[in-house]
Amino acid sequence: AALRVKVSTPVILTTEPAKALNAEMLNLSEGGLGVLIDLKAQLISPLLIEFPALNTPIRFKGEVVWSKIFNNERSYFGIRFLDKNESHDSALKGFLYTKDEYISQLIESLPKTKIEIFEKIEIFFKRDVKLYIENLIKLEETLKDKSMIEDEIFEKLTNITDNIVKKGDELEAQIEKGMLTKKIRDTFRSLTGNWVLKSKMMHRGFTKPHGYRGDYILMEMIYNNKPISDGLGIYFDKYFLNNPYSIAVRGRRKKISELIRNNLQGINLPSINVLNLGCGSCPEIKDLFDSFHPNNNLNFTCIDFDQAALDASKERLKS
Repeated sequence: AALRVKVSTPVILTTEPAKALNAEMLNLSEGGLGVLIDLKAQLISPLLIEFPALNTPIRFKGEVVWSKIFNNERSYFGIRFLDKNESHDSALKGFLYTKDEYISQLIESLPKTKIEIFEKIEIFFKRDVKLYIENLIKLEETLKDKSMIEDEIFEKLTNITDNIVKKGDELEAQIEKGMLTKKIRDTFRSLTGNWVLKSKMMHRGFTKPHGYRGDYILMEMIYNNKPISDGLGIYFDKYFLNNPYSIAVRGRRKKISELIRNNLQGINLPSINVLNLGCGSCPEIKDLFDSFHPNNNLNFTCIDFDQAALDASKERLKS
C-alpha cells in the first residue's frame, strides 16, 4: 500500500458543472488524498484537483471513494487519482519524497538498530537524499526550459550522483553488513528510482529481467557505449557508461580477444578446440576474427544458460 502522510495544504476542487470549492488537504499518498471542506457538501465525480507543490501547481482528475460529515458543518472526502501520467507522477513524487514526514514513515520500517546509528541513517535520508532529489528535480526543469547546455547538465548530474554515492558509502562503512544495509539501499532506490531509473540501462540492471544482473543485452549496451534513453535518462545512461565498471567491461572485451589470439598463435596443431563458458553474445570471438586469420581449424563450443544469448551468438558469428 502507498504511504499516506499528513499535510496541510490548500487545494481547489472543481466539479461539473464548473464550480470551484476551496478545501484543505489533510493527507496525501501516491494514490490519492484526503480533503476537508468547512461546510456540508457533496462532491460529484469526476472532479479536478489542484494544489501547489514545489512552486508548481499539480492538477489531477479525481474520484470520490468515500465521504464523512462532521457535526453537519464540515465534510471530509477520500479522493482517488484517476489520470496520472508520467509528468503527474514525477511531480507528485517530488512533492512527497522531499517531505520529512514521508521519509520518516519510510525509514521507520528499517530494522531497528542503535540510536546513534539510526540518527546517522535519518540524516542521510532527510538531508543528503532529500537534497539529491531536489537537485534532480531542478535538473529536469532545466531540461524543459533549456537553461543549461548538455555538457553542463551531465557535469551537474555526475557531481551530485558521485556525492550521494560517497555519502552512502560513508554510511555503510559505519554499519555492520547485513539486512540493514540491504534495506537502506532498497529504501534509497524507492525514493530516487523515479529519476534514476529513467535510464533504460540502469533500469535493466536493477530489475534484472533475465533473473540476474549483467545479462547479454545489458553487456551489449555497455559495449555500444551510446545513450539509449530519453530526458533525464540520457544523462544517467552516460553516467552508467562512464562508470569504472562499464569501462572495465569494454576493456575486458578487448583484452580477452588479445589473450585468445596470443594463445592460439602459440599452438602448432591442425585443429584446436576452444571452450567458451558463459559466452553471452560472443563479441570477443567476433573481434578476434576481424583481425586474425589462422591456418588451422578452430572449433569453438559456446555455453550459456541464457538461450537468447546463444541465439544472439549464432546471429553474430554466422558469417
